[in-house]
This record gives sequence, C-alpha cells and structure tokens, in this order.
Amino acid sequence: MNPRNLALAIAQLSTSLFSGGMFFIALGIVPYWNSLPPQEFKTWFATNGIFLGRVMIPLGITSILSCIAAWLYSGRPHNRRMLGTSLACLGVTFLLYIFIYSDLNSFLLEAANSPQLTIEEARTKWTRWHWVRTVLGIVATFTAMRVRAGKTY
Repeated sequence: MNPRNLALAIAQLSTSLFSGGMFFIALGIVPYWNSLPPQEFKTWFATNGIFLGRVMIPLGITSILSCIAAWLYSGRPHNRRMLGTSLACLGVTFLLYIFIYSDLNSFLLEAANSPQLTIEEARTKWTRWHWVRTVLGIVATFTAMRVRAGKTY
C-alpha cells in the first residue's frame, strides 16, 4: 500500500473511531447519566470520567494528526478540500475541549462543588456541547470517507 492510501485509510479509521466513540457516549452513557440524581452523577463522573478522557483524547489527537498526514499526501484539490473540512471539524472539537470541557470536567472530577455552577447545569452543558462535538466528528468522518472512496462530485 502506498503512503497516500495508507494515510487516507488511517485518517478514515481514526475519525470513524473518534466519532463512533462520541456517538456511543451520546446514546449510551449520557442517558444513563441523566437517569442519576445530580450528586450520584457527579460521583460516577469523578470515579469513571477519567477513563472516557483516556480513550477519547488520544483518539481525537490521532484523528487530527492522521488527517494532517492524509492532507499533506493528497494532491487532488477535491481531496484536500474534503480533508480540510475534516480537519476544521476536528479542530473545533479540540477547541471545544480546551474552552468548554476542561473546566466542566475539572468541576465534575473534583469532590468540591462550585459556587458558579450546579451539577445539573454542568451535566446539561456537557451534554449539549457533546452533541455539537458528535456532529462535528461525524462530518469529519464522512468527509474523510469521501476522499477514501475517491468521489469527486
């Protein structure tokens, strides 16, 4: 397999895993969180939330790096546009992590409560922004798939 095809295959695989992980969290884990009382949710998150980060952060970074590699190897303008779209979507998910999730996760992972934010508000904000990230991840995946499939329209 030549480097161009390998880079594209890895970009497709990594973005698929990243968006699939976010989709699983949105449809499988968040409904469970919503069934818990606020303090129980915070206890669950403080105990288990770190594991989500240990999976999703490396998947996100791998997705970004593999899309950069595929973009660098791609010579066709259409492919570069599609991979650029994937990169833009993944970049926004990364920025959301920095500007939204780092504070939310810190609050949910620590034992003390915040005077500025209730547990319920944090859970609602986390869920709302997670759906934004999930949609961006799905768009990144489908644009990477269009390149891999070689579609030019």
